[in-house]
Amino acid sequence: MSNTMNFNHDPLQNLAQHVANLQKRLSEMDNRLEQTNERLMSLAKASKERFDRMQTLVATLDFAHKKSLEDLRIELSRVAGTVTQKRVIDTRLEQAIAKHSDLVGQIEMRIQEIKKLVSAQDMRLVDVESQLRAKNVLKY
Repeated sequence: MSNTMNFNHDPLQNLAQHVANLQKRLSEMDNRLEQTNERLMSLAKASKERFDRMQTLVATLDFAHKKSLEDLRIELSRVAGTVTQKRVIDTRLEQAIAKHSDLVGQIEMRIQEIKKLVSAQDMRLVDVESQLRAKNVLKY
């Protein structure tokens, strides 16, 4: 009988040992799973922090880009206004120069007319002087 009990006892002991080994491995796997889960959570947190930083950087760059574009638009508008103003001034200056040239031309024509009149008057004066000398009214 002790052989039978001994025989039954070994498989139970083996089974108990096997169950204990399985429980130990299950516990180790639970620990590994917990560690893996913690690492995954840590990686997820780090990834979220990195993503949030990137999102902040993108928002900052977007704001800076929009501000730069607005500054450029304002500067281009100012330059366009200045160019338009200079064109208006140039047009007015060209008109003033054209008017001045017309006036100078008119004055030159008047001077020529006056020279002709003076020349004609000089000739008449010479003619009158000749006539007066011929009549002995004018003596030198």
